[in-house]
Amino acid sequence: MSAGIFKRDIITRAAEELETKLHVEIELLTRKNGRKVTGYDMTIREPQHFSPIVQEDIPFDFGEEYQ
Repeated sequence: MSAGIFKRDIITRAAEELETKLHVEIELLTRKNGRKVTGYDMTIREPQHFSPIVQEDIPFDFGEEYQ
């Protein structure tokens, strides 16, 4: 099995399933020696929780024409 097919059929699908079931973020890097793929590095981490987006009320005037 070639490295590209292995990544597409096995590693990527497994990473997507882990992300949905465990609620984690997965980063996949391909290690190469020249053009030849020598392996993969998978980093699994908890998602970054940012502060909620603050939504401001923006005044909007339809004008006198709108009624």
